[in-house]
Amino acid sequence: MGKRGGKKGGGGRRGKRARENSANWTTKEDFGNDEFEEYYKVQKVCPDDQWDAFMTSLKSHLPMTFRINGSGRFANDLRRKLEEDFMSRFSNGPLEIDGEVIEPPKPLPWYPDKLAWQMNFSRYHLRRIDALKDVHEFMKRETDTGAITRQEAVSMIPPLFLDVQPHHRVLDMCAAPGSKTFQLLEALHQGGQEPTGVVVANDSDMMRCNMLTHQSQRMKSPSIVVTNHEAQIFPSVQDSDPNSTDKNVMYDRILCDVPCSGDGTVRKQPDIWKKWSVANGNGLHILQLRIALRGAELLKVGGRMVYSTCTFNPIEDEAVVAELLRRTHGALELVDMSHMTKELKFEKGMVNWGVRDRDGWYKTFADAENAPKIEDTMFPKGDEEELNLPFAMRFLPHHQDTGGFFVAVLQKTKVMPPVAYPARRRRSWAPKRRIKVSLAVRDSDCGSCVSMTLGLYGSDKKVEKDTTEKPEVKSEKHADTDITADVKKTSLPPWGVRGGGTRNADSSNNNNNNRRGWKGVDPMVPFFEEEHLTSMKAFYGIPDDCPVLSSLISRTFETKPKKLAYISPGVKLLLQMDAKESLKVVFCGLKIFERHEGRDGMINCIYRICQEGLHSILPYMTKQILYPSIEEFIGLLRDKTVDLPESYKTESPGDDDSKPQTEPMQTGERKAPRRIQFSSKQALEDISKVQMGSCVALLQDDYLKELGLQESTQGGLRAHAPFAIPCWRGRSGINAMVSRLDCDQMLDRLESAKPGIVSSIIIAPNE
Repeated sequence: MGKRGGKKGGGGRRGKRARENSANWTTKEDFGNDEFEEYYKVQKVCPDDQWDAFMTSLKSHLPMTFRINGSGRFANDLRRKLEEDFMSRFSNGPLEIDGEVIEPPKPLPWYPDKLAWQMNFSRYHLRRIDALKDVHEFMKRETDTGAITRQEAVSMIPPLFLDVQPHHRVLDMCAAPGSKTFQLLEALHQGGQEPTGVVVANDSDMMRCNMLTHQSQRMKSPSIVVTNHEAQIFPSVQDSDPNSTDKNVMYDRILCDVPCSGDGTVRKQPDIWKKWSVANGNGLHILQLRIALRGAELLKVGGRMVYSTCTFNPIEDEAVVAELLRRTHGALELVDMSHMTKELKFEKGMVNWGVRDRDGWYKTFADAENAPKIEDTMFPKGDEEELNLPFAMRFLPHHQDTGGFFVAVLQKTKVMPPVAYPARRRRSWAPKRRIKVSLAVRDSDCGSCVSMTLGLYGSDKKVEKDTTEKPEVKSEKHADTDITADVKKTSLPPWGVRGGGTRNADSSNNNNNNRRGWKGVDPMVPFFEEEHLTSMKAFYGIPDDCPVLSSLISRTFETKPKKLAYISPGVKLLLQMDAKESLKVVFCGLKIFERHEGRDGMINCIYRICQEGLHSILPYMTKQILYPSIEEFIGLLRDKTVDLPESYKTESPGDDDSKPQTEPMQTGERKAPRRIQFSSKQALEDISKVQMGSCVALLQDDYLKELGLQESTQGGLRAHAPFAIPCWRGRSGINAMVSRLDCDQMLDRLESAKPGIVSSIIIAPNE
């Protein structure tokens, strides 16, 4: 059954129309907007002597950039491959294709440890130029396995400035599609131990939450929680941790990357030229301020918040930050990040700007009394220097061949009193007509905003006088967000069902499967089935005090769930405190076990280990582990199966001597593929102890040292056992239970360490 068209951009009339509109804007002659140029010239977002370079850059192709997962298994090997292998294609200088100069890949000078790279060639070049085809295949495979992440260069800056540490509780308020969330997780997992912190990634749109979940799953982290709430009303969770003095859960780091008009992404989304209007930024200003205020309420004293947009517009940038600082009454301060930006070029935050709508410019709010879309909070108040607005940073595309971005880093220095949330002024009645307003949605590549035109109702005539205003909303519901609790905390709530899937459930209803909660969200159910937990411990040799088995969850009330996920201590603590199920959890946990019941009754444990969570459970395993030779391990990766010697094969209960033998192959029949067979002393000794069912094949440290790969066994996430794969012992062989992509990635690393080692493995002929 084929895909159906609809709201998703890939199909349907709407998707076709978008592609046709984009196709009409493909030449540089089409790039431009007089209103855009006039607006930003007056605002002076760019120095006059750089204006031509600014506009030229905006109308040019945006280079492709990506990050290497610094806490991944093969970060050092990937960097070495880029520096040595791919750079060799440009040993004689830049390539010239059809008159176009193709520059070699280069690391971004301001990103730590050469883990971010820029390529000045397009997807077209990657797919069509023979010299770059293997680069294209490399990019696809490493992206799918989570080793690299494509992300626009300037969108890497906000997570970098947050300075996330492994013990931090982090909130990403507007997270989709997830490239910045992925970067935050990398920082959380720096070092060799499992982090005690957690990243809460939130988005207001369920479809984008699904995209966010897919992006996060590539990281293979048990420390991620994906929630679905409007950021400006993100719920409070009562902090019942006896070790905390906060009344509600507070966050050490908050990324407030708000929806915006997105004109900083015009190099990648040229249709923005056609749709751009001053109304775009004006219409989002109040929402951005409300989101920022909510972030400030949730920030822990001493914590850091980054406010960022991908627009040049001071109405969405400096105006929001200035009003945020005023309304928090000195609890927030801008941080000077110049010590971290020696390699970064940027313009300092502005202290003066103008406000405009379709009718003209306004110097003061009094001048805009009859302008229905203009708010008092948009105007400078004369205290911008005192607020240190120049500490904010505006990154322009011609500075370092990037997109446009605005970043402000804020520190919370003291407890914040209740704040007043702004509300739009009430509008006098007028006949309505349908108008177009461009709002921001998230782009799937780099996490920046792009504009999308929506039909909204607006007034057809100008409001003559607007004297009625809505009262500003006091944050009564969250007024005590960061006030120290007076009540002494004794213990955490009992660990039970969480995530909102049972929210507002009828406690008198004993049928758990009929319990109601958030629409479209399954509950997170702790796995307490003693029978299966006991069999796991006995089968895999896991001790009773293993923290992994006490932190397993499923998304169903079945006693034998299909999948079991592991959540980190930080995630478990957060969810355990959320006894009222305030958080609508779309996704959390790392898949670690999957039900696999044998049909012949020979399997003593029905839950097999999954590749995603192998690194979390492997340190606690004492059984079901085998150490193959390097040849046998390569055979597992290459063929997905390695045969057992005849004496090690196991007969099925139904097998007997009367079973007919396999008939000789007839002429013209396809021969079965030849496979390597286990023969090393260590492997055979281990196999004799391995029961039928799930097991793990682990390459020994001696082989890693011989290949110069021992450094890969140190570091963060997924680096604890870079050459370990879950397997299944069948009656006649060991089968690798891992994706072909993961197999190819490991084979590539082995081949890079010792060229020819993979192809030199001799396959024994069939007996």
